[in-house]
Amino acid sequence: MNTMFNKCLLIIFLTCQLSSVISQPVLEAANISYHTNASKTLRYLESSAIKSRFLTSVDSMANKFLSYKISYPTNFSLKENSVAPKGIYSLLNNPLDPYLANKLSVKANNKLEAPTSNIPPNAYLFLDIIELPLLTVLATQEWDSVFIKQLDQKNNIAYYQFNLKIQGANKQMLVDRKLELVLSRNKQTSVIGFSHPDINLSAASFLIMLESAMSILLDSTNDTELLQITAQPAIIADNFIQPNIRNQLKIQTVLKNNIIQYPRNGVNQFLRYQEPNYTPIVLKGKNKTIISNELNEAIKESKGKDYLFLKEESRDVLADKNYSLQTVASIAYPDVIGEKTLLVNKKIGLSFQFIAGAHHYFFQDKDTIATFSIATNVIDANNRKLYHQLAIPNDSMTVSVSSIEKAVKQQYTYHLYGELNGKAFKILCSGLNGNYESIRECYVNNKLVCIAQGNQYPEVFTVLDNTISPLILNQLLLLGFSSLF
Repeated sequence: MNTMFNKCLLIIFLTCQLSSVISQPVLEAANISYHTNASKTLRYLESSAIKSRFLTSVDSMANKFLSYKISYPTNFSLKENSVAPKGIYSLLNNPLDPYLANKLSVKANNKLEAPTSNIPPNAYLFLDIIELPLLTVLATQEWDSVFIKQLDQKNNIAYYQFNLKIQGANKQMLVDRKLELVLSRNKQTSVIGFSHPDINLSAASFLIMLESAMSILLDSTNDTELLQITAQPAIIADNFIQPNIRNQLKIQTVLKNNIIQYPRNGVNQFLRYQEPNYTPIVLKGKNKTIISNELNEAIKESKGKDYLFLKEESRDVLADKNYSLQTVASIAYPDVIGEKTLLVNKKIGLSFQFIAGAHHYFFQDKDTIATFSIATNVIDANNRKLYHQLAIPNDSMTVSVSSIEKAVKQQYTYHLYGELNGKAFKILCSGLNGNYESIRECYVNNKLVCIAQGNQYPEVFTVLDNTISPLILNQLLLLGFSSLF
C-alpha cells in the first residue's frame, strides 16, 4: 500500500514539474550586440568563456525577475554592432518587425531558420551595449548635481550604455529600459602594475559590471537609470614587475595632513615632503655661483642654457631625520633638445635636462649619504610589457586578450644610480611623478628590494627584502618619489 502511494506521489510530482516547464513563458534572445567608440573592453564578449558566462547569467536573471525561460535561435550570435550609436537607437525603436522578417526569410539552401526550442516564444529580448568616450558624454549629459559631485571624487575613465527591450509576440513593448554607467577608479591605487591602454577592466570585473547592469535592467522594482561602478584596472602582464610581486604583501599608505603613513614591523612610519624649489646657477660675473671644477666641466659639455640647482626637502618623522635632495639641470628648450621628448616637471612647471655624471646629491642633515647620476628615457631590452596578455593578481596564470603577440621593451623615464650609504643603489622610474601610475623599482647592491607605485607619493608598495631597515627603505621611497622625477 505504501509503495503504491509513493508511486502515486512521484507521478503527481513529475506531472507538476512537467506542467511547470511547459507553462513557463519563453523569452527568445533575438539580438544581443555591442558597439564601441572607445576602448576594446566590450570585445571581451568575443571570448567563448565570457560569452557563455554572461548568457548563463542573463538566463538566470530572466528567470528570477521575469519568470521567463531563455531560448536562442540557431543563428544566434553575440557580436560587435557595426551600426553607429544613433542608428542603434532607431533600430531599437521597434526591433521585432525587422527581426521577424529576417528570421523567416528563405536562405540560399531554402531552409527556414528555427528556434532551438519547440515551444514558440512568448516574447523577444533585444540588448545593445554601447561604450562611448567619457569626455564627449560629459559634455552633453544633464546629470544630477549630487551624481556629478560623486564623479568628481573619482578618476572617471569610461561610459557605458545598456539598451534593453523585451517585445511580446503581439508586438507589445513589455520592457523598454536604458541604463547609463560610468566606470571609475579610486584616486589612490591599491594595485601595482601597468594598466592596459585599450582595456578598462579585468575579465572578472567586466563580468561583474555586466551582471550588475542586467540585474537592474531586468528587475522591475529597481528604477536606477544612472550608475557608477568603481573597479581596478586591467593590468598588463610583464616579466619584471608581476613575477616579483606575486604573492607578496602589498602595503597601502595613507596620506593625512600631507604626511604619508604606513606600518612597518608593527610600527607606523611617517614621511613628509616639502615643496621643491630651485636656485639659478650663475656662470659669469661678480655674482658667479661657486661650483666644483668637475661640475663646471660637465656644464660646458652639456651645451645647454640657464642652469639650476633643483632642490627638495623631506623628512622621516619617526627616525627624526631631515633630508635634502639637490640636483643640477639645465632648462630644456626645443632648439636645444631637437627631436627629444620634453619631460615637464608637474610641480615646478619647467622642462629640463639633468646634467650627466654623479653631480646629484641626497643629504641627511649636513651629511652626504648619496651621490648619483641620472639617465633619461632608458630602454631596457630585457624588461618587456606583454600587451597581448593580462596579469591575474597573485597568480602565475595570465589571460590572453589578443592572438597577436605584442611584447614591448620597457622604457624608463629616469634611471637614478650611484651610491647610497656606501652601497650601490639604483631606482628605475616608470612614469613621471604626477602621472596616474608611476612605478619605482628600488635596488641595493644589485638586489631588488622594493617596488612601489603611486601618483605623487608611494601609495602602495611591496618589500622584497625583509632584512632592509625602515631607515634605508624610507630613504629609497623619499628619493624615488621626489617630485623632481
